[in-house]
Amino acid sequence: MCGGRSENIVRVPTWTALSNFSATTVTDKIDCQPPPIPSGCDRSFHFGTGVHATFAGGMTTGLAPLNSTVTLSCNGPIFIPIPSLVLDGSCTYDPVTFNFVWKIQSSGPYCKIDPKFGCPRNLSTAIFGPGSVVEYSTGSTVIKKPTNTGTGSSCSLSAVDLAFVVDQSGSIQESNWPKVIKFLKDFTDQLTIGTASTESQVGCVKFNQEGELVFHLNDYTTATTLKDELDLSYDGGYTNIEDGLFVAIDEVFDSAEGDRPDVPNVIILLTDGKDDSDCESMYNLAQSKNIDILAIGIGNGVDEEQLKKCVGGDESKIFTVDDFDGLDELTTSICSNITKSSNATEVAPVGTNITITCQGPAYVKNDNADDGFYTCEFIDPDRFEWSGLDPEDPADEPFCKLVETLGCPRNITASLFGDGAKITYSDGETDPTVLVELGGTVKITCDGPAYTVDREGPSAILRCLVDNGEYYWLGLDSHMDFSAAFCKLDETLGCPSNITSLFGDHVDFHFNVPGGIIKEFLALNSTVEIGCMGPAYYGVSFTITCEIIGGHFEWFGLDEAINGIDCKLNTTFGCPSDIKNWFDVDVVSIHFDFDGAIGDFFEEGVVGEIGCFGPVFFGASFKITCKVIEGHFEWEGLDEAKNITCERNMTFGCPSDIKSWFDIDIVSIHFDFDGEIGDFFDEGVTAEIGCLGPVYFGASLTITCKVIEGHFEWFGLDEAKNITCERNTTFGCPSDIKNWFDMDGVSIHFDFDGAIGDFFDEGISAEIGCMGPVFFGASLTITCKVIEGHFEWFGLDEAKNITCERNTTFGCPSDIKNWFDMDGAFIHFDFDGAIGDFFDEGITAEIGCLGPAYIGAHFTITCKVIEGHYEWFGLDEAVNGTYCELDKSAGCSRNISEEIFGAGAVVKFSDNGVGDVSEEGVDMIVSCDAPKFIPVNGTASVSFTCTIDGKGDYVWFGLAEAEADFPFCECACYCPAL
Repeated sequence: MCGGRSENIVRVPTWTALSNFSATTVTDKIDCQPPPIPSGCDRSFHFGTGVHATFAGGMTTGLAPLNSTVTLSCNGPIFIPIPSLVLDGSCTYDPVTFNFVWKIQSSGPYCKIDPKFGCPRNLSTAIFGPGSVVEYSTGSTVIKKPTNTGTGSSCSLSAVDLAFVVDQSGSIQESNWPKVIKFLKDFTDQLTIGTASTESQVGCVKFNQEGELVFHLNDYTTATTLKDELDLSYDGGYTNIEDGLFVAIDEVFDSAEGDRPDVPNVIILLTDGKDDSDCESMYNLAQSKNIDILAIGIGNGVDEEQLKKCVGGDESKIFTVDDFDGLDELTTSICSNITKSSNATEVAPVGTNITITCQGPAYVKNDNADDGFYTCEFIDPDRFEWSGLDPEDPADEPFCKLVETLGCPRNITASLFGDGAKITYSDGETDPTVLVELGGTVKITCDGPAYTVDREGPSAILRCLVDNGEYYWLGLDSHMDFSAAFCKLDETLGCPSNITSLFGDHVDFHFNVPGGIIKEFLALNSTVEIGCMGPAYYGVSFTITCEIIGGHFEWFGLDEAINGIDCKLNTTFGCPSDIKNWFDVDVVSIHFDFDGAIGDFFEEGVVGEIGCFGPVFFGASFKITCKVIEGHFEWEGLDEAKNITCERNMTFGCPSDIKSWFDIDIVSIHFDFDGEIGDFFDEGVTAEIGCLGPVYFGASLTITCKVIEGHFEWFGLDEAKNITCERNTTFGCPSDIKNWFDMDGVSIHFDFDGAIGDFFDEGISAEIGCMGPVFFGASLTITCKVIEGHFEWFGLDEAKNITCERNTTFGCPSDIKNWFDMDGAFIHFDFDGAIGDFFDEGITAEIGCLGPAYIGAHFTITCKVIEGHYEWFGLDEAVNGTYCELDKSAGCSRNISEEIFGAGAVVKFSDNGVGDVSEEGVDMIVSCDAPKFIPVNGTASVSFTCTIDGKGDYVWFGLAEAEADFPFCECACYCPAL
């Protein structure tokens, strides 16, 4: 068939094009041609990953001749042969494809990767973030950090991430603190400090009752700066190992603060004491982050059982010394322990898959995270990688995120820890339904000062953490495991006994205390009965009890007793009011300082004044006071008052100054007495009471001086006090007083709203001044008054001397243009000088319309003085009568010649109108007659608007300024160069 020809034979232009046809197609339709020359098998042929080819004759390049042999082997140590395969072959020719090929006795692949090699099994929660779970499809999922390569007695560590956790409680004592610092620095000298993979980093935490971060792993990266920062201050306090370890685990070993996934993590705990904190939970927490804990105990006060819990029961990780001087001996042994404590990283074979999930329900997948599925792949003989992960930065952000609606239940209450315990949440929230966020804490203290902690240390701390996707309170079980309550009562304190000063008078106290001995403080549950004294007082009684409230000893019910007790006097009896018969003389006066109706008794505090009936009689006076004395009402001072004596007063009588006893000033009093009037009148003198005329009129009465019950009194005075006097309204102060002034320009203004008659009533005032603003001068006020029965203008004599001067700085205003609410109005003043703010009397002004644009009436106004004011006479008529209209026959000229815009200019108007003029607002548009002419400045057209200027003329706005730029157009023609 190769030699034949047919119409459907396809000529293949190149040998390589044969790959487009099947073998049957080739034999039927392809014109056979001889194989290419030269020919042979390519020695650079790729037999597969990890395969090494050995050719006959030892050559490695070029073409191998037909039938030459090749032997295959595997590139160790990574690649190994697949069992039962024969890896010998030779160069053959394929007549179908016309190619030389290597034919091997067994079909490939020929080599596989040794399972001892693969991707590092170093992908863990530390890389993908909190809450992530890493599952390998092959082998163990436990990730262990590399072995430290330190060797020999010098304890030279190649790399470690180390945290010192140092006890600074009071038992350490400040004198031993320098020895602690020396140990820290000596141990640091065993390390090569830096951030490289072969160098070490150091962080530090110190603790007393609370842990305190001193510095992170990556804060100080040179030995010099690190040792300087290890000069730690000493604060004293209680011991709380748990909190010191927690701060180190949570804050020091953090990838954001320098913790490295490929370097061992180690804590060295140094303490000399013991406490009841939860070390076992801290060990478990450290293990979850691949952290080893080594513990150093100093002195005989150390609790080794507690230290065992800190290191997970491994006694080889506990180091004890008798005193602080023994710390120097520990450097090498601790260093060696660190060297032995780590294991090599395991590897995952090629093809191993990793699946990342989140521990629920506390964590869910981050919205921005990828699918969390990676496969171990072979990249080249030196590199195995997890597909899809950057080997320099495996996880750009945490794979999981916390479910914000979840947290630890707010179920830690004081009742869990016994009487006196106080619970404080770090977030300050009090709503029991609100969950506590991750990392939140609860501090257990004693609600003092009534209670104190019944153990070493001031408090306990529980922490909200997540384990296996579940929120829990770290340390809860250990801190609840007390043989007794967390707190104990301070028996040296109690409720104060000095409470009597908190109450007022008449209060009685009864203390119910053992033996009746009242001490400074009374014991818990002591009581006090509080009531009122005497039989003289009565009221509600109270009982208060010594209780503990909010950690303080307090009297329960004390505030209620203070606010509620009210001891009242027994008003059913008191000091007797009928004591007149206790005196032997009739002229004795008894006056009680009491406003109400006098009954049979007076209450405590009422005062009685004992004296003589006066002023007719005189003598000594005494005061007696109603008091409760030993539960009885008595008049204190009464025995002394009973000895009073009284005599007749011959120098006294009815007072002559009685004018002030009347409520009106218009009363007239006339005494029927011929002699000189003194301060008093004797018995029998009379006085006539009437009205002060002629301004007032009314009835008159007569009063008589008499002695009544020991007093001189004007008999009939009470009736006389009711006298009424009426006003004579037929006259008053005259209103016509203008002619009393000798000059023009005087202004009189009465403070009166009604119609002015011939007279004004009393009290009306008038202001006398100058007519302004034309005249100026002082102003005075006069008032209509009744003086000795006459109406008079008070102040008029002084006002008559007023003088008024002409104001030469004022006049009719010149700025009156804005009084005309129209366009086109003009004002012309008949005045040759410079126009100021005002014009003098007599100046005229012409009001009209601006022409030729406006037409309208004309007016003349004159500056005059009218009632003391400068006014434009005729201005109201001008304002109301002036009306300017546009002259429709006028406008902007349309006769714009070529002389203005130049040759080639085309002028059009926006109104498309005809005639010689355009109205205001019409636009004139100038362009060029294209294509013959083009704009000089490149602007296609310009426009000008018909406007009325300030003189009333029609102008094309902007035209005058634009003429400097004309001609507007230029010729668009070009002539050939000569």
